[in-house]
Amino acid sequence: MKKLVFVLLLFTSITYSQSKETGQLASTSFISYEIRTNGKSYLSISHKGITLRHRSDNLENRITYNRNFFKDSSKLYLNIPLHYKVEKKEPTLEPALIYQFPKFNLLIQKEFWYKSSENATIAIDFPYKAVTFRVGWDTSDAFRFHLKYKF
Repeated sequence: MKKLVFVLLLFTSITYSQSKETGQLASTSFISYEIRTNGKSYLSISHKGITLRHRSDNLENRITYNRNFFKDSSKLYLNIPLHYKVEKKEPTLEPALIYQFPKFNLLIQKEFWYKSSENATIAIDFPYKAVTFRVGWDTSDAFRFHLKYKF
């Protein structure tokens, strides 16, 4: 746990010192809710790239640091969240490629760690003002529906 906290603090300090040309934080503040066809549901709250997520069925909690790369300079950008699953005491990476179309975004992501390989996901985001609706599918054969409100 001490190693993870050290890595998160180091990564955060490097991130905040970077200029806008080299990188940016993933978003401002938001609250979101996701439900999946496999019975899982999630509630998240985020501020400046740090997200707390709670899974309602198994009381799984996750802390995430999220970072976007090349978002200002390209329609295709890279999003790299670093998760820490509290109950499993396991960090994971979940890199995503996101292509910004005029009215929606296409997202493809894969969650993994050196010990394990988790689900891959394909999803479409439909942003409208401060709200984003996501519909997607992952390799656990679950469809996901996600609603996010930015403030």
